[in-house]
Amino acid sequence: MDKTISPIESLLKIRENLLALSSTKVLLKRSIPAVDLPSFKIDEQPEGAALDVPRWVGEVLVDLGLALAPNEGFETELFKSLSRERMQGPLQLSTLKKDFYINLKVFLKGLSKKASSDPKFVAQFEKNAAAARDLMRYRVQKLLYIASASTLTSDLIEKITPEEQKLLESVKGLTKGWLSSVIGDE
Repeated sequence: MDKTISPIESLLKIRENLLALSSTKVLLKRSIPAVDLPSFKIDEQPEGAALDVPRWVGEVLVDLGLALAPNEGFETELFKSLSRERMQGPLQLSTLKKDFYINLKVFLKGLSKKASSDPKFVAQFEKNAAAARDLMRYRVQKLLYIASASTLTSDLIEKITPEEQKLLESVKGLTKGWLSSVIGDE
């Protein structure tokens, strides 16, 4: 059975792949021999070396127990974003970084993985997942109003992520079609 992928899912998948190719820093817990893959090469490295590698390579090194990834503090960014959104008026959006949702997805996936193997991370995962849902609900409510009431201004485009822009476009199309079917062509 062929599963249809929504435009937002497709966009997320592309952005996830781009994130996997972006650079990240890792700190080696022990020395590693030279690694020569078709798409990437690492020279022999001593214990304690800091490496700039594509994120996917860093994740493999961390998963194998060969490296540590420095804490990037995304949990703080999530809670600051939620706080800023709550302080905005009911029809005003705070600005999110363009890669916010991709980083959120990676962050929650990592916490979920930790929580499944270590119960001490369950509460942290649940707290962060609840904050993410709250933030997304606030923003979706505001985006729905904006989609039905106005056009996309350059100021608004600066405040939203590519995923939210795709959501807005979809909702605007649905709203326009609904209005047209009930009221007639405008």
